[in-house]
Order: sequence, then C-alpha cells, then structure tokens
Amino acid sequence: MGLICTLASGSSGNAVLIGYKSTYLLVDAGISAKRIKNALWELGISELSCVLVTHEHGDHTSGLAVLRKDVYAAPYTAQAIRREAPALNIREITGEFNAGDIGVTPFATPHDTPDSLGYLLHLGGFRVCVCTDLGHVTKAVLDHASQADCLLIESNHDETMLRNGSYPAFIKKRILGPNGHLSNDASAEVTLAAARGGARYVTLCHLSKDNNHPGIAKETASRRLLENGIGVGRDVSLTVAPRSAMGVPIRV
Repeated sequence: MGLICTLASGSSGNAVLIGYKSTYLLVDAGISAKRIKNALWELGISELSCVLVTHEHGDHTSGLAVLRKDVYAAPYTAQAIRREAPALNIREITGEFNAGDIGVTPFATPHDTPDSLGYLLHLGGFRVCVCTDLGHVTKAVLDHASQADCLLIESNHDETMLRNGSYPAFIKKRILGPNGHLSNDASAEVTLAAARGGARYVTLCHLSKDNNHPGIAKETASRRLLENGIGVGRDVSLTVAPRSAMGVPIRV
C-alpha cells in the first residue's frame, strides 16, 4: 500500500511524506524534526528512510540537521546544505535512482536557486509527482505531471490579490517572475495536464497566506478542469494542503 501526506505546505515550512512497502521518505524537511516525528507517530510510522530535497531554501531544509537522516539533493543544493549541516550524509542526485522501494525520477524546475528539482516517485505502478516552488510551467513539468496518478502542485498566489496587495514592489516582482512562484491560473494548467493523463488525486500546495485563499485556488483549478469536461469529485479528487498542519493522508 502507498501513502501520500503533506505535513506542512507554505512559506513557513514544507514536508511531504511518501510511503511504499517498507520505505517512508520525505520530500523536503522544512519544519522542525519534532513536528516531523510527531506526525510520523500519528501516522503509525516508526522509521523514516531518507529525505529528498527540492532546493536549498530554509522552508524546505530547516529540519534536516536535527532529523539526521540520509539526504538526496542535486549537487549545488547538496553543497549549500553541507555548509549548514556538515555532519549529514548527503547523496548527490545525477539521474534516476531507487530510494528503498521507491523509484525516483528527478526533473528540473525554474526557481531562484540553483538545481531546483521536482520529483516523479514510482510506488510500484502508482506514480506521484511533487512539484512546488517554480516560477513558470515548463515542458518538463507538464511531461512529468501528465504521468502522475497523484499530483502535488504549487498554487501559490492569486495574481490580482498579489498585485493589489501590500507586499513591496521588489517582492511582487520576484514572486511574479519566471523563477518565482506559480499562480493559481498556471497551477490549473498543470492540474489539467495531470487529469488528462489520468491522475486521480491532485493536491494544491504552498499557498500564500496573504495573496491567496484555499477556496480561490480550488475554484480556479476546478473551473479549468470543468471547462475541459473533467469533474472534481467525479473524475479527480482535488484538495488543498494545509499551510501549517498535516493534510488528509491519501492511501493507495
């Protein structure tokens, strides 16, 4: 049986638990090791296998040093983590590999840090795509999302809310830039690609506290799907990951 569960998803911290057979790994560990361990206990999991890191920003790496698990990261990301936590065992990602029972296909994502990655994870015949922190949608993102049975995709901001909001101009420019964060409308395009490819589950992730709302993000994606004849609840399950709490586990 496979397990997919967000432990936190937002600018204050990110972690996604993926389990299959005897392997339980995290994609990112940007919350405290104590919170991670409490979540594992709540889910009945005694041991974590490793952590796959998407990129070096603290809201994705802050729990690594105390958690002290094997880490997989792209070369430049690995260098950055070593500077902060030299005692960690970090394995540099250069292509596809197996993390225990889970097959891992990394792919590049456009973000304002070197070597940012998304992951397509193979749980036997079930595939999970985790793709957050990207400024725009690339062919690689669409290709990997369209292979997924379960997609976890960034839906960071409503563009109108962001443009009319209180953030300083330079922060707005960064978020809206090609290496910033994904808008609800852009996220909906990736959601549509996944649903057309046969995805049964989509979770919208990394929502901004100030420039988005779960209802707006979900409505944007739902409308895009419905325009293409795909019904939420009928053809695909669509949920929004909580920012600072554990999401509802998906068991497959």
